[in-house]
Amino acid sequence: MMRPAWALARDARIINTGIIRDK
Repeated sequence: MMRPAWALARDARIINTGIIRDK
């Protein structure tokens, strides 16, 4: 089941913010 583009963008944004916070 493919996710909508907005869901993928949201997940990527959360992952990116998580990486920045870890640093």
